[in-house]
Amino acid sequence: QMGKPLEIGAAGAIVGVSAGTVLAMLYMIINYRRHRGPILWGSDTPQSYSTILKRLLWLGIPITIGQAGMSLLNLLDQTIILGQLQNVLGLAEKEAAALYGQYTFSSTLFNLPASFLPAVAVSLIPAISVAVARNEHGEINRVVTTSFRLIAMLAIPAGVGLSVLAGPILQLLYPAQAEAAAAATYHLQLLGVASIFVCVMLLTNSIMQAHGKVQLPIYTMLLGGAVKVGINYVLVGNPDINIKGAPIGTLVCYGLIALVNLVIVWRLLEDKPNYLKIFVKPLLASAIMGATAWAVHGLCARLFTGGYFKESLATLVAIGAAVVVYLILVLVIESSIWINMAIPYFQGTDLSFIGYMIVSSIQLGATVDYAILLADRYRGQRALGESPREAAISATRLAGESVLTSAGILTAGGLTVYFVSSISGIAQLGLLIGRGAALSGFMVLTVLPILLALLDRLITKRRKMQ
Repeated sequence: QMGKPLEIGAAGAIVGVSAGTVLAMLYMIINYRRHRGPILWGSDTPQSYSTILKRLLWLGIPITIGQAGMSLLNLLDQTIILGQLQNVLGLAEKEAAALYGQYTFSSTLFNLPASFLPAVAVSLIPAISVAVARNEHGEINRVVTTSFRLIAMLAIPAGVGLSVLAGPILQLLYPAQAEAAAAATYHLQLLGVASIFVCVMLLTNSIMQAHGKVQLPIYTMLLGGAVKVGINYVLVGNPDINIKGAPIGTLVCYGLIALVNLVIVWRLLEDKPNYLKIFVKPLLASAIMGATAWAVHGLCARLFTGGYFKESLATLVAIGAAVVVYLILVLVIESSIWINMAIPYFQGTDLSFIGYMIVSSIQLGATVDYAILLADRYRGQRALGESPREAAISATRLAGESVLTSAGILTAGGLTVYFVSSISGIAQLGLLIGRGAALSGFMVLTVLPILLALLDRLITKRRKMQ
């Protein structure tokens, strides 16, 4: 309420969260009691309560510490940074808190991409644990690779967007604290990139825990924390750098943890994941998206000058342009997969789940390659001064030979397997691959140029003489 102290408002906010959690728990209990079925007792002899409790604690405590890694590192962060600002640089408590506030001002946005990870981890750990128990290495590789692809498609563009549009986004969200938002821009530019590594760290922690290696995430967190402490101690204590060293320490910390975790996961799996194939394509698509967002915001900032509303409009247009570019690529990529998988449904043909996963991965990779090639050609032709229609035609012509050659080889190989193989599962797989490659090439060479030309104003920066 107005007029109440800030601590009362903070306490009220916590009470609201607690009340919501309690109500949710009560709802789940009531819902369970209403719909629970009969308990089916097995014939095996259960372990003693003490054995079960020890096992739960042995697994639960390391997993909890691993999942709480970010909170623990943030607490360590605060202690080291404030200590250096006050003890080494000689700042008063209020001045040190103000500088530290610049760093933490963007923490909500920094934590945003990682907030989607718990939903993935909840479904990932049981799936991998079951596959590990059954010694199904192919299934483990499939689940892990799919999870990495999902995180790459979500976390990388989110992190790139936060980094490229750090200043405009902060000014949009905090208009009443313009000075603080401006001071926090540098921090979010680095923390945006760090958020990608945080997502990779959380995902790889879940994979290691699913393999029973519950201690390893703690060790890698301690390693990253030690590096973070060292960097913060040196950089924050430097008068020329001071608080600007904090996001550098965070970036290096999470980058190191993510790298070590990826190496450990690669060594754990019998069927090694292809990290290059998983991450390079989303990185390239996100780079194009980030360049588009930066260019569009630069143009709109010149057109819409003066006042919060116009500046916010420029930011929203830039974000919209980035989303449009990313969605164009995703739409063309996924549409070809959806069409390929819909044909067996309308034919009334059963489709193997394993076949679906294999073909989706192969077709996704092929379509991403084709789409990036054609989109890059389109931007190049627009930079040479061609109109959207001319650039679309030229890009199709220049990229068409490469796309048709690749799609043709994949189509021919898949259809050959379909007609030659006497094993129904292998034949179906060949048909799906061959048909999917043909659909991918068709969509990229027909639909994507039209979308690029129609949405040209949103994805291409027009150079204007000042």
